Amino acid sequence: MTRTRAGPPTTAHRAGTRRSRSVLGSGALLLLLVAMVVVAPLLARPTGPAPPSPVPTAASVGRVPVGADAPRTATPHPASGHVNPFALISSEPAPMGIADFGVTGTTGVVHAYSYGTPEFEGNVTVDSMLTSIPGSSQTYMTFQLNVVVVYTLGGTNYSYWIQDIASIESSTGYTGWIDNIWNLSASGSGVGFASSGEISGNGTVNNYNGLVWYADSPGSSYPGSLVTLTYPTSVTIRTVSSTLNGYPHVGFEYNDGYGWVTFDNVTFEHMRYAVNHGFVVDGYQYTPAGIFYDAEWDYAGSGSGQHNVRSELNMSLRYWNGHNLESVPSAYNFGSDTAESLNNVIAGLPPAPADGSLYSHLTNGSGTLGLLYNQSSVAVVNVSTPTFAAGSIAINGSPTAFTGNGANLTLAPGAYSVALLNGSTLVDRQNFTFAAGSYTHLTIPFPHYPVTFHESGLPPGTAWSVALGGSVVGASATALNLSVENGSYAFHVLPVAGYVANVTGGALSVAGSPVVVAVGFTEFNFTAYFTETGLPAGTPWSVTLGGNATAFLAATGSLALPNGTYAYALATVNTYVASPPTGTFSVNGTDVGLDVSFVLHLGAIAGSLAPANATLEIDGGPEAVTHGAFNISEAPGTYTIEALARGFAPAWLNVTVTPGNVSWANFTLSALPPSAPVSPAGGTGAGDGLLLYGSVGAVVAAAAIGGIWVLRRRSAPPAP
Repeated sequence: MTRTRAGPPTTAHRAGTRRSRSVLGSGALLLLLVAMVVVAPLLARPTGPAPPSPVPTAASVGRVPVGADAPRTATPHPASGHVNPFALISSEPAPMGIADFGVTGTTGVVHAYSYGTPEFEGNVTVDSMLTSIPGSSQTYMTFQLNVVVVYTLGGTNYSYWIQDIASIESSTGYTGWIDNIWNLSASGSGVGFASSGEISGNGTVNNYNGLVWYADSPGSSYPGSLVTLTYPTSVTIRTVSSTLNGYPHVGFEYNDGYGWVTFDNVTFEHMRYAVNHGFVVDGYQYTPAGIFYDAEWDYAGSGSGQHNVRSELNMSLRYWNGHNLESVPSAYNFGSDTAESLNNVIAGLPPAPADGSLYSHLTNGSGTLGLLYNQSSVAVVNVSTPTFAAGSIAINGSPTAFTGNGANLTLAPGAYSVALLNGSTLVDRQNFTFAAGSYTHLTIPFPHYPVTFHESGLPPGTAWSVALGGSVVGASATALNLSVENGSYAFHVLPVAGYVANVTGGALSVAGSPVVVAVGFTEFNFTAYFTETGLPAGTPWSVTLGGNATAFLAATGSLALPNGTYAYALATVNTYVASPPTGTFSVNGTDVGLDVSFVLHLGAIAGSLAPANATLEIDGGPEAVTHGAFNISEAPGTYTIEALARGFAPAWLNVTVTPGNVSWANFTLSALPPSAPVSPAGGTGAGDGLLLYGSVGAVVAAAAIGGIWVLRRRSAPPAP
């Protein structure tokens, strides 16, 4: 079926309805007492594990329970010019939740309003729930979406009370569905339907002692009907008014986790070509039958006076405004039309969630009936999307679907991010703060305004950049040009090496006009300190950066540098080298200290000895020789090298070692002449005396030679 959205009732409609309404008689409107009481027992779960009863018949629906409460009535045309939400009920027990009576204002100053809509939707999230029926072990309760549909035909007003109801065994979560339609078009004998042919659907028209109403309850073949829900759970009920082929229809829908189900679609057969005003909320007057033109989303009993043992619920009520589902403009925490009620219920407006949605929070306790919010305590935001016929408006990331190039939202006052989504694609987003009682019109995509950052003090062509709203924009020109929407933005001027900006960051506000921010740069250097170790005091050394060398004599030298990353090289006199000779460092808004070290630049003495068993001394100290060869590292300088071997004349050289070079020293020693033979011991001849003399002479000669060798070791070596 194609759904046609009906517009709000006109002034002529309101005048016409006033002419056709009269005061309700005291014995009429038992329909208020039947509402759900007559059908809740039909959904009762039998004891034991047996499956639930079949869907009720029209005859069973027609049973009216004994001991029903007295009917609630009100004067259709209040003298005050507006209805009184407390006219029919002012204290518990009551149907509690959220309801729009069409009145708003502060204490003592009440204003009426009216509107028509093709759709109402009530949602409840249940964390926990338990009710009791006095004198019974049953725990049934109901969630009721109660609204009034209005048609005009031949200048006559026809009003029908529409009930879309979930009946739940609160202790187990066993759930069924029911709808009721009651004729409120007139008081007294005019209540009800003239014949069963006036209305058709999946249910039936029922008659109890002249009280006539329509009812239906789907069976277990419908998804989510006669099922057990597990807490926490969410239940949504929707009633939809439409017109097809000239006939007005009301659809009854629910979603309890099994998807959307339309379990009944009722046609008003006798209302063909009637003007369909949809579901009407009218705070100026009551219906001819004496109840409210209101919209109620009620937490109620399955009869009157039930007790709320435990509950933790959130209930929200929204209507279709032609573009999107919107929270009702003002709300009370109780309903009034239905006779099913509960006591021990506290219902209040909780702190707004992040998306600003409005709902009633219900828990157990001694409650009072009163206002949840009115138009002076909420913010209304009208959003126009000229280039997008449909999409989503996301409030702090929570999307609401819309059609017709716009949306209208009723929110708790506060600061929000408002975004337009095309599917999952973000089109535009901006931050706003909406005050209580305010009306704000927004057009998305939001208009953009120029923001320009002008710099001075940098050399021409120097790159610089600014971070604004999470994006970094850079340029080499004197101006950075951006285009942004209205709002407040944080910005940051990024550092430029060697320069300091007079404005490093802050916040700017764009409110419908261009914004210019001036940024001045001045040159600034930081100090890089180099401290050396390893050089003799006063030894010159240098640091080279970018091809420019700076010399130092002290152990610490410094350079003035702007921000940046630098590569350096170290140098000193030839006899020392840096370790390591190069490196890198960065200057980033502060002074930098670096430690560098120098070591002697060594050379080497290498050579060979013959014979191979000769020993080697350098400046009197022994050195290692391997198979007659040596290679010894030495600091730059001049050294005396001596080679010694038994039976050979010693030899020496003076060798100069230069940094990084090898100095060679090769030795070939000369053998000494052999000594004269000595006679055997005990000889007595003259020859013996000569031999002794010769031996003594040899000893003296050896001593003399040794003395000469010692003198040579102690004397300065010969010139090379």
